[in-house]
Amino acid sequence: MSQATTWSVPLVGPATPTLLTQRIDDSLDALLSGHSGSARPSYAVAGTVWEDTSVAGTVSVKFYDGTDDILLCTVNTSTNVVSFPAATVGLQNAGGFRWLFDATALTANRTLKMPDADLDLGNVGIKADAVVALSGTSQDITGIPSGVRRLTIVLDEVTVSAAAQLYIQLGTSGGIVTSGYLASNGAVSSVGANAGTSTVAIPVAYTATAAVGPYRGHVTLTRVGSTNRWIASVVVQYASGLLALAAAGVTLPGALDRIRLTTAAGTATLGGNIELLREMDV
Repeated sequence: MSQATTWSVPLVGPATPTLLTQRIDDSLDALLSGHSGSARPSYAVAGTVWEDTSVAGTVSVKFYDGTDDILLCTVNTSTNVVSFPAATVGLQNAGGFRWLFDATALTANRTLKMPDADLDLGNVGIKADAVVALSGTSQDITGIPSGVRRLTIVLDEVTVSAAAQLYIQLGTSGGIVTSGYLASNGAVSSVGANAGTSTVAIPVAYTATAAVGPYRGHVTLTRVGSTNRWIASVVVQYASGLLALAAAGVTLPGALDRIRLTTAAGTATLGGNIELLREMDV
């Protein structure tokens, strides 16, 4: 028996021992079987959880709220697969907001594999920080979160007020690092190519050339493993017909949390915009 004919025991007499034990047995059987049946049990009250067996081979676990039967999950008794209703099951915080599991778009079974580590889903994928309008003779961008694996600096029409060599320097909570860079750079144009080196910064243009820009292109910074060593690559156009290429490496004394844009002399005023694109460790 899956549902009791009459729930609970007689509360008023007279009642025979047989009736009493039968009612007790029926009620315990109903509890033991999850109040299963093809329809909600007649004795259900708000808060009753019961099993709907109206569809062959399927058990639907439902919560009765006093008015409606809310589907909690469905069990396929042939495959032993438990399914949850889309957009109704989720994790809820103290504010009442939920992270919902929505599988309505799936056309086949999918597997979500979790790494053996803490995972912040907010850091998955490429994250774009706010576009920064450059000003002054140097511009620091701080607040770079720990765990960044790759940082792409997008230069959008960056200019300097007077012809100068544009630099990027990296830093930690202790400040900007101004030495220890191993950088090679060059300029390529229709008339030839030139090359140079730098130990004080990542050069965005050929170090022997001063230019006002506009600079447009990408500077990509990649952290090596779990170290604080960073490898940089630069591909930038900084004048008509001129392409700047650079590669650099630097080991920081701590975790990267800031970058600085400046010039070799530190006197020219910066203009234009940059944007940071972050890719995090997962």
